[in-house]
Amino acid sequence: MISEEKKSELLAYLMGELTDKESQNIKHELERDELLRNEFNELADAWSLTDTWKDPKPSEQMDNRFFTMLNNAVAENNPKSSLLQELESFLQRVITKQLMFRLAFLIVGVGLGFWMNNSSVNSNSTDELTNVRENLVLTLLEQPAANKRLQAVSEVSRFTEVDAKIVTALLKTLNNDTNDNVRIAAVESLVQFADNPMVRKGLIESISNQTSPLVQITLANTMVLLQEKNAKQPLQKLLDKEETNATVKDRLEKSIKQII
Repeated sequence: MISEEKKSELLAYLMGELTDKESQNIKHELERDELLRNEFNELADAWSLTDTWKDPKPSEQMDNRFFTMLNNAVAENNPKSSLLQELESFLQRVITKQLMFRLAFLIVGVGLGFWMNNSSVNSNSTDELTNVRENLVLTLLEQPAANKRLQAVSEVSRFTEVDAKIVTALLKTLNNDTNDNVRIAAVESLVQFADNPMVRKGLIESISNQTSPLVQITLANTMVLLQEKNAKQPLQKLLDKEETNATVKDRLEKSIKQII
């Protein structure tokens, strides 16, 4: 029977939250203890196959100034242009204060739905909305709180297309973010745009940058999903590394064989 404390240790190991010494101890235990190794495999499967990302909830505290601005803009003769200008100005102020990030996403999402269904919307307004939305994502990705960065990555998953600026930001997040959950969410968002050569290339190159078992497994599964033959070599290199843990090695071996 595996104790709850040991299960917590295994989870922390998966998440890359242990010290080097603690990680080495767990690695040695996994090599010696088949029961513990089976438990770890089940835990890794659950984490890599379960979709845990949910849409971020908007803030419950709405700023009255925003609704005043919204109502005034709708009353204008040219509501779309006026609202866009006011929206950008308002969001610049609240972002500077690090307030109301969730509200910002809610408003942009609702606004897009409204204007995109309006036959009179012009391409300039659409471009402006896209720019505002992208700037919000880029700003949140730089926030120190992991939940804000996760919120940004989740928002990208709603995009129908992404430009080089967003792809670059997501790949930077995948390679450098300190939180495994954010990195995995970045993979899930990027894979939606896998037809983009820049995205595929970035995902493949990221394999060699990852040290977290959970992220390594996620990328291996992604390469199988995409049937990306160019990923075989970096996956093999990761497999050959002595420090790669036993469970990840098993998964890498299977993944390489499954890429036809």
